[in-house]
Amino acid sequence: MKGNIDQTFVISMQMKATGKWVVLGLKQNRIDAEQEGQRMLSKMPIFRSYKVEQAEYSSQNSHVITSEAIGITPKEVRNKLKLQTNIQFIDVREANEIKKDQIPGSLLIEVKDIPHKLDELERDKEYIVYCTAGYRSPYVCKFLMEKGYKAFDLKGGLLAWKGAGFVTPVIEGALHVWNKLKK
Repeated sequence: MKGNIDQTFVISMQMKATGKWVVLGLKQNRIDAEQEGQRMLSKMPIFRSYKVEQAEYSSQNSHVITSEAIGITPKEVRNKLKLQTNIQFIDVREANEIKKDQIPGSLLIEVKDIPHKLDELERDKEYIVYCTAGYRSPYVCKFLMEKGYKAFDLKGGLLAWKGAGFVTPVIEGALHVWNKLKK
């Protein structure tokens, strides 16, 4: 059953080197989105420009739970996986970024698609959200929390996960990674 139609604003940044657009994050209103785009443009010389686009999505629960994303380290995730079975990873990188390294079993949902996929997420699960280096995932994590989901941001993203020795190439399969995590 679909809920009310809500809106959010998607912030995209254009890379100087390649000219490609990368989705940075989500905000609840245009002013905040514009300010965040301007802030990132001024602080990160790798970006050429930014754009803000409005997206509408269906939501059953739009109350705000918290205002900050909760970060979790790879080691804390490992410990959590030993105790819980209701954890789901969400990889918010863009399709062209996903090469051979990923956390097996992750849902692959690009940042820009998150508002449209809320109805597909289960409310009784805990979500560990990650991107490459942890710049985009806090926005998605915060957004999910505001929509009533229990979400944690993987601090440092996939780079931190790999640095902790937890990621193997996808071709090696999920069994190797999960066995390593359970130790």
